[in-house]
Amino acid sequence: MRIVGHCASARTRTSVHPGAAPGTLRSLMSFAALAALLFISIAGSCGAAAAGPDAPDFAGTARPITPASQCPAVLPEGMAAPFGPNAGAFTVADYQIHGCWEGALAGRPFVLDLYGSRLGGGGMAARYGGRLVAHALVGSGPPAVIRFTGADVCWVENAGARYGAVDLETGLVLPDGDARSICPPQSYPPAYVLGLGSVRYSFAALFPSATASSEMASASASPQIPLGLPNAGGRGEADVP
Repeated sequence: MRIVGHCASARTRTSVHPGAAPGTLRSLMSFAALAALLFISIAGSCGAAAAGPDAPDFAGTARPITPASQCPAVLPEGMAAPFGPNAGAFTVADYQIHGCWEGALAGRPFVLDLYGSRLGGGGMAARYGGRLVAHALVGSGPPAVIRFTGADVCWVENAGARYGAVDLETGLVLPDGDARSICPPQSYPPAYVLGLGSVRYSFAALFPSATASSEMASASASPQIPLGLPNAGGRGEADVP
């Protein structure tokens, strides 16, 4: 499930004979300085390459089910605290399925449901081989599936602010720090859900709210003040219907 990048370590050894001439010493010291700079450059390039999302395609097949009303319910009806103690005051009935995926991995079927609640936040639940393998609270709203890789399904929250993933075979849920090694696209939002080879499903069509959130975040990063209107400041509060 995990992808680990390995960089070869570059080491430079410089030895100087005790009786070497001063000119030789200066030449060797210059060579050592150049070698050190080269090592730093190699190490920096290696680290940058290892940090990038170099994830293989999904080892199975997957497709979204639309509309969401056709999604099979992975969690048992009436299940209390479906997404852990942080959502302990809620039951499955308090959540709505906003989308789902189905497919096969290693010859076994899977279903992944994406849940959301106005008060309870977002959640995901996965069934693999006919049994519930994972269910977790994953943010303030329904997550958006952004990539399939290996045996993992990756999702994104808050317009790329956080990522998560679940191993469909084991049910292991990766937190943001680990998921960032395999989940993020080169740029957000991606044109399509990643990792399904030549099969491409539009990310914006499946998750319009995730794309809209990204556009709003970009706009708010550099607000424009209309000409002729004073910048009155304030705390940014607004009435919410």
